[in-house]
Amino acid sequence: MTKTLLLVGLDPGVVDFSDPALAASNLDAAKLQAGLDAAEAELKALGYDASWVLTDRGETAEATVRA
Repeated sequence: MTKTLLLVGLDPGVVDFSDPALAASNLDAAKLQAGLDAAEAELKALGYDASWVLTDRGETAEATVRA
């Protein structure tokens, strides 16, 4: 039986990459999305049925996760 995982995180499009805490990381939305996709692919390769639910910073996050 396949185990199902729901991965919840911020949509890369709503992350403020100019924030000093992130600026030094050299991240951008495309790199972050690639990392999320890679994590999902790795979990699927391990046999999990994994998928992301990406939210905003709170305006509709609860409704998005509940859907």
